Amino acid sequence: QNDFHCGGSLAIETADEDAKRIRQLIETNLDELTEIYVTLDSHMKYHIAHAQFWIDEDNNHPEPFEQISLQDVKDGKWKAARKEHRRWSETYVQELENGGNFLLTIWPDHCLIGTP
Repeated sequence: QNDFHCGGSLAIETADEDAKRIRQLIETNLDELTEIYVTLDSHMKYHIAHAQFWIDEDNNHPEPFEQISLQDVKDGKWKAARKEHRRWSETYVQELENGGNFLLTIWPDHCLIGTP
């Protein structure tokens, strides 16, 4: 996906080389492979892990790679921009933390549905 390659919004330095290694793996083992499963990272622009979803008390959005904790949500440091998503967003962040001490990371917009 373009956003993970050079020039993309979430570029990974080794993406081109990784893609070449995957192609080589497939070509080398073509006679033995019976199935290949392909997945795509895809998001709507308004997504809980994108900045547009969140606002602070001054209506500012978080910066990419900011981490939002349950305590941040409870304290009002960050809240869902749309009022109808506030209860759900708190539950979402709580479940992330309950499931393994993960914090919600805000990612740069990437792999947006409808973009190349």
